[in-house]
Amino acid sequence: MEFQVRSPRGEFVVDLLQRTCACGRWQLSGIPCSHAISCILHNKDKPENYVDSCYHVDTYMMSYAYPIHAHNDANQWPKSTMPPLQAPKFDRRKRGRRQTKRRKEAWELEVQRKDKQGIPIVALSKEGGKQHCSVCGKNGHNKRFHTTISDSTTANDTLVEPTGNRKVHFFAHFLCPTRILVYSLLQIVCILYL
Repeated sequence: MEFQVRSPRGEFVVDLLQRTCACGRWQLSGIPCSHAISCILHNKDKPENYVDSCYHVDTYMMSYAYPIHAHNDANQWPKSTMPPLQAPKFDRRKRGRRQTKRRKEAWELEVQRKDKQGIPIVALSKEGGKQHCSVCGKNGHNKRFHTTISDSTTANDTLVEPTGNRKVHFFAHFLCPTRILVYSLLQIVCILYL
């Protein structure tokens, strides 16, 4: 007996004699699918009668009717002349989500900032770029450090280039006006107490 069943996922043909449905679930599991159950109930029959015989209690009892014999320990088994089996190489993957995008260079990275209204501003990073002073036009420092470096640089002092392209005066942090004042006050205190 064939039926055509309409469902939200489409129309399916059910054959009760062949025990098949177009969705394929009944053939795979041996248990009638929802389309087949609706046809079985339409014929005023029980769905249990259409379940595959592998699910019956009689089949279960027959599979365990024979006794299960005890066996010896694995140490007492006969030795094989074949080489021992090697486990396949296990490639352990790293935890977390795999990276799908390429890693950008330092000069390609974007810096996210927000303006006064809270609107994000996307700007390229200044990493790897050269600094130059807007006052004197020289490379190695910017407007903020112009006076510190230009005042303290003498002919005898040397410039040290740490990291990047910025040239920083070696004695610049020692010759800051506030540090000079503190240093001179310490000298006066030492002279008075000695």
